[in-house]
Amino acid sequence: MLKGKLFLSKAANEKVLEQFQSGRPTSQQAQLLTRREKEILQLLSDGLTGPQIADKLFLSPLTVETHRKNLFRKFNAHSVQSLLKIARDSKSV
Repeated sequence: MLKGKLFLSKAANEKVLEQFQSGRPTSQQAQLLTRREKEILQLLSDGLTGPQIADKLFLSPLTVETHRKNLFRKFNAHSVQSLLKIARDSKSV
C-alpha cells in the first residue's frame, strides 16, 4: 500500500488479468456456491431441465430459475452449456 493505493506484483497482475479475460471463476468464487446451487449445478450436469430439477427437489420452477441465474452470474456464463464447461474446468462439478 502506498498513499492508500494497492499495488500488485507483475505476476499477480498477470494472474488477475488472465482470470478476468478468460471469464473463469476463481476457486474462491466456486467456494461461494450455496449448497442448493451446488446441487442444482450437479443436476444440470446430469442433464436435467429446470422443471425436472424443480420436481426432483420439490421447488418452484421460479426458485430453480433464480438459482440458475445466480450460477450464471457467479461463473460469468450466458448459457447452460457455457456454465457447465466453466464449472467443469474449475472442478466445481
